[in-house]
Amino acid sequence: TTAKSVSSSRCTRWAGCVLESKKILLVATGTTKAKAISEMLSRNGSSPASELLDHPELTIMIDSDAAALLGEEQRAEFS
Repeated sequence: TTAKSVSSSRCTRWAGCVLESKKILLVATGTTKAKAISEMLSRNGSSPASELLDHPELTIMIDSDAAALLGEEQRAEFS
């Protein structure tokens, strides 16, 4: 199975398993990920991925395109 063939909804079904991981590395690139990153970081409940933010060993790496919808303060966290 390639990353492109797995839908984003399928990934959220595995959130419980992911949260049991010792460390999580989330990498998002491109403008197609900007909305998902913005929703996740807003913690408004619209993104199941927001649960990842509570993991003590979460590392998030995003490029400037994926950060396009973030406010200045949020973008500064990823500089």
